[in-house]
Amino acid sequence: MIIHKTSQKLKILQEMIMDPHTIDWSKVWTEQMKRHQQCSNRKECAAIWEEKENARKFWEMSLRDNQRRARETIRFLHITPHSRVLDIGAGPGTLAIPLAEKVKHVTAVEPSKGMIEVFEENIAEYACDNISIVKKRWEDIDVENDLDGPYDIIIASFSLGMPNISKAIKDMHAVSCGYIYLYWFAGETSWDIHSRKIWPQLHGTEYHITPKCDVLYNVSTSLISTT
Repeated sequence: MIIHKTSQKLKILQEMIMDPHTIDWSKVWTEQMKRHQQCSNRKECAAIWEEKENARKFWEMSLRDNQRRARETIRFLHITPHSRVLDIGAGPGTLAIPLAEKVKHVTAVEPSKGMIEVFEENIAEYACDNISIVKKRWEDIDVENDLDGPYDIIIASFSLGMPNISKAIKDMHAVSCGYIYLYWFAGETSWDIHSRKIWPQLHGTEYHITPKCDVLYNVSTSLISTT
C-alpha cells in the first residue's frame, strides 16, 4: 500500500487506526463528501443529468449485455409479486423498469430533469402502469407527505452523494418495513485514479475522493447500535 504523505491523508490514516467505536463515522463521511464536492464542482457534475441526451446515453449503457447489471442486482433482492419498492436515485429507470415486471409497485425518487424525461419515456415504452416518480432529491424529501410508505424494499444504487448520510439512512428506515439495500463503491474507481493525477494540473488543487463503503458500513452499524 502506498501512502501519500499529505496532511489530509495522514489525518484519515490516524482515524483508521483509532478504535472504530470511538470514531464519529457520520462526521467522517460528511467531511470526505464535502471535500470531494468542493473540489469537483458538484453543481457542474449534477448538471450533466439535466440534459436528456446524456440521460439517454446512460440508459442505453444500462441495456448492454441484456441489462446484466440490473438483472444481477435484482436477482439478490428479497422481492415478491406483492412487494412495494422505493428506488432512490432511480435515474432513467435502470432498476425500476425491470423491477416493475416483478413487484406490485415501484416509487422512484429522481431529481434530474433529463433523467426524468427519459424515465417517463421508458415507462410509456415498457407499458409500466405501476411506477410513480417523486421528482426531488432524497435530501429534500418529506417522508410523511411525499411518500406512501412503508416499503418492503428500499434501494439506493450508487446514489449516496448526500453529505448527511445518517439522516438519509434514518429517513429510509422511517418508511421501511423490510429490507434496505445500499450499493456504493468499495475502493478507488478508475476516475478517482485518473483524477488524482490530472486534477492538480487542470485545477491547481488536490483531488479528494468520495467516502467509500467502509465508511458507509461503519455509519450503518453505528446507527443500528444506537437504536
